[in-house]
Amino acid sequence: MMSLFSTQKKSSVDTKVIELAKPLKPTLDVVALSKINDKTEFTKEELEKFPIRIFSYDTKTKTKSLQIIEPN
Repeated sequence: MMSLFSTQKKSSVDTKVIELAKPLKPTLDVVALSKINDKTEFTKEELEKFPIRIFSYDTKTKTKSLQIIEPN
């Protein structure tokens, strides 16, 4: 008795998956980079004048609150 067994398995990757797997090519926006570079720095005195805003959320009561601390 003789048996013959043969299989053909074909596997392929969808073209959409291949496209999504390609490495990202970051592009740097020169205008945006120059804006970041030209951004003004705040002095210590200016920073001391900024109000501080504290947002909080209580998970038990599910309430939100905003506290604003004004500079002296």
